Amino acid sequence: MTDLAQQELARAIVHDAVCKYIATRRERIDPFVDRHFTLAGSLALHRQAVGWDLLRAPANLFLAGPALSVKLASWAARRAGIIGWRLGWLVAECWSKPMSAARSSGW
Repeated sequence: MTDLAQQELARAIVHDAVCKYIATRRERIDPFVDRHFTLAGSLALHRQAVGWDLLRAPANLFLAGPALSVKLASWAARRAGIIGWRLGWLVAECWSKPMSAARSSGW
């Protein structure tokens, strides 16, 4: 078998494998849509945000003003040399509680 024939055979094998793979992926689209894009599916995907996050969101919003004030004061104190950056970061970062949905997604 010549090199050209081997290349054509390899190309045909890869093309056939890719076509079969794409066909199997397309077969999975409808069940995925039925499973996730319904009310029950949406609730299953977002169940973490429906729990304590509903209480954390208003608390985080309420604490946004004081947290900004502390961050600005911390920044000013660091710039003035009154406190080190580690203490300033600690003071500035302990205000808000991370949401479970954000923790699970890695934000």
